[in-house]
Amino acid sequence: MPKLSKDKRKAREMYPKRRKRQKVDPPPPTALPPPEALTAPVQLSQEAEDEAKALGLYAAVSRIPGAGTGLFTSRSIAKGARVIEYKGEVLTKTQYQERYPDEKKPPQYMAATQRGYVDAANPALSNYARFANGSHVTLRSGRHKKVATVNTELLGSGWIVSMMAIPENGELIYDYGKDFTILV
Repeated sequence: MPKLSKDKRKAREMYPKRRKRQKVDPPPPTALPPPEALTAPVQLSQEAEDEAKALGLYAAVSRIPGAGTGLFTSRSIAKGARVIEYKGEVLTKTQYQERYPDEKKPPQYMAATQRGYVDAANPALSNYARFANGSHVTLRSGRHKKVATVNTELLGSGWIVSMMAIPENGELIYDYGKDFTILV
């Protein structure tokens, strides 16, 4: 090993080599307090009830003011996890326009996917995914206002996927997107 000059030795003493930072996993999200319970029970098929229970999902009063019912998780969800598939009757754009000809905004329980528009209005054909709320509300002026942090996304396949770790009792919220807010 070559001998270092006095200046270089002094510099090494003053500025030691930096150690590489070890990657540390972020701490798991802390559980949130349970949301307010619904006054009226959710009326979906037994299959939908069983699916929600198995996935650790439940419906309760949304934490978003004026949003009604929200979708919550009874256990923490890791980032990137497929949470639930949005189910309902699949409509083409033509079928959607025939069914909802006078709608200025999309009806409740509707999602735009690669399969078409998924109409989850019929409780017998839908599941708990219908209760996942959007992050924006439409104001009377027609403008959109963000009211909540997005923590999931609805993929074109119809699956709701977590974009970040979601704590126990966390509400699942996604951005409905332009295809949903301007369907016709």
